[in-house]
Parts: sequence; C-alpha cells; structure tokens
Amino acid sequence: MAPEMRSPRGNDQWKKPSMAEEDALQREELRRRRVEVCKTVAKDVAKKAVLYGVMAIYTVLGGYAFVALEQTNERELCSANENLYEKMELDAAQSLWKMSRSYPDPDEQESQRVLIQGQMEAFRNNVMTLNYDGRNCSMLGTSNGTAYSWNFPAALLFSVTVFTTVGLLLA
Repeated sequence: MAPEMRSPRGNDQWKKPSMAEEDALQREELRRRRVEVCKTVAKDVAKKAVLYGVMAIYTVLGGYAFVALEQTNERELCSANENLYEKMELDAAQSLWKMSRSYPDPDEQESQRVLIQGQMEAFRNNVMTLNYDGRNCSMLGTSNGTAYSWNFPAALLFSVTVFTTVGLLLA
C-alpha cells in the first residue's frame, strides 16, 4: 500500500495519492532500483576487468622473465654438456688409439675387437647419461644455429600454468 501524502493545499488534511501519483512513485522506485543494480554490476565488472588485466600483464611479464632466465640457463647447461662430451670423445679416441697400437699381432684381433667394442659401449653409455644432443652451443639462438627450447610461447604457457596451479592451491 502506498504511503499517504499531504494535501497540496497546505492544510492538515491527509489524502490518499491518486493512481497516477502511485504509478509515478512506483516507476521512480523501479528506476532507482535499476540504477542501483547497474551500478553494482558495473562495479563488479570493473573489479574483474582490472583483476584480469593485471593478471594478463603479470603473465606476459612472467613469460619474458622465464625466457630471460631459462635461455641463460639453457646456454650454460648446453656449454657444460658440450665440454664434457668433447672431453669424453677425446678420451675415448685416445683410448682406442692406444688399443690399436698395443695389439699389432693379427692373432689377437678378437681380443682387440672385444676391448674396442667395450670402449665404444662405455662411450655411448656416458653420452646417453650426459643427454647431449650434439648441437653447437656457441650458435644457440642465432639465425644460423639451433633455436632455444625456451621461447616466448613456451614461457607464456608456463607462466599461465603457474597462475592456474597457484589458483588451485589457494582455492
């Protein structure tokens, strides 16, 4: 029921508002509610837009940070593995050379073959353990060399994975 209003004549008589006045009051109340709902929705959308914007910026910055950190690490690891491989290769070659010089007698070819095969297996196993793929590390990331494993799309995906993992842990 609508509230009663004072008479426009100024006397103390109370009268019930007319239908037109009630409709106007209801429309005004409805408009006020709509404005409040729109303000609330706009505030929530703005908060989420800012949150997603900040998260997108952090994701892109995280991608660049991971690229910078991991490419440096990849280059150092590649160089270290390349140096170890070259040392193992040189040691194996010297060992094979000594073996070939120590068995000049053709009757001992079978024992020489077994020793050489053992040396080659040891070299292969060491290389497999080292996990060196044979690329030239000084050319890593150049136009003529091999590309880095950590490029921006991979780092961006990793950055998103970090956000989703942290989000799951905090939820």
